[in-house]
Amino acid sequence: MPIYDPVTNEELKLGDVLRSFERGDMVYVDELGEQFCAAEPLPTIRLGSFADPMLMPFPGKLVGSPGSYQLKGYTKQGAKRPKMRPARCSVFSE
Repeated sequence: MPIYDPVTNEELKLGDVLRSFERGDMVYVDELGEQFCAAEPLPTIRLGSFADPMLMPFPGKLVGSPGSYQLKGYTKQGAKRPKMRPARCSVFSE
């Protein structure tokens, strides 16, 4: 069951980079799936954070009706994969 970008109306795929409307932070599509609720399956999406890779992926909010769901609060427009930061160093490593 497809999930669409609310601004560009493009279908979202695994690995797509998205930008938050509120904060401007970047996330990526980590998981797409379906959840069965009553008689109809509902699409699900989980987003991963580039800012803190130690965070578990979190569920995205969807709006719409059966057959036409859109991700709320994020868009592909203006989203760029951020440059990776160097690995964090432990105080105890030598």
